[in-house]
Amino acid sequence: MFATILFHEGISQNNPPQQNFTISGVVTDSTTGEFLIGSLITAKEITRGNATNVYGFYSLTLPEGEHTIEYSLIGYQTQTFSISLHANEKEMLLFHPRH
Repeated sequence: MFATILFHEGISQNNPPQQNFTISGVVTDSTTGEFLIGSLITAKEITRGNATNVYGFYSLTLPEGEHTIEYSLIGYQTQTFSISLHANEKEMLLFHPRH
């Protein structure tokens, strides 16, 4: 009779895996309403990011918890927000041109 024993390093029933959620939205110019292509969206604590597509849309999947999200694009004011991510979120963001 043989017994097989499997060990899973780092996995414990007491510590369930951390959930991921997605923050998504559309970035537009506050004056013209045009979609802003190539705007950068970055989660500062984990240096993960994405850029908007041709429709100004972005999505960024992050682990549950507290994050500082930075939105930036050349010629526009950089915006930074703190979020507590515990569910999927949608954001509409207006960028203001730099003066």
